[in-house]
Amino acid sequence: MKREAKLRQRSNTREGAELPSPSSSDLPSQVACDSTAVEHDLLPETSELISRITSTSQQAALIRDEAMASLSMQSSPCSSAFQQLAELTILEAQHVHETVRQLPGFSRLCEEDRRILQKASKTEILMLRSARKYDVAERCLYLGHDRYSFR
Repeated sequence: MKREAKLRQRSNTREGAELPSPSSSDLPSQVACDSTAVEHDLLPETSELISRITSTSQQAALIRDEAMASLSMQSSPCSSAFQQLAELTILEAQHVHETVRQLPGFSRLCEEDRRILQKASKTEILMLRSARKYDVAERCLYLGHDRYSFR
């Protein structure tokens, strides 16, 4: 799949089409405009699938948030920030595991494909979530209700 995308990208650049490279200041406005345009272009089945995936993720997030809150209350002042980060990462990984397991059609995959999907997606989703929760200006990571700075 990645190979096909790269080939398409190369053929577009050869044909003279420019690849978009939005600056960080252009990104929020572009995303806001594109998301409304995309909603109208989606097939009803695609919209339904997106809403099912979103609701599955939100249900698992409620359980994760409760676990994070209890972990924040239980953490002792002498535990290191890295130990807390490890515990929070485990909770996030469990959340991702549950979310992926509840995806529509996941149970119909063969066992090997399920394992591969869970392993591959877990790392990527954790990185994406960490990137979303990282504040560049303050150089800290927001996990749960706490702020972590690793300097």
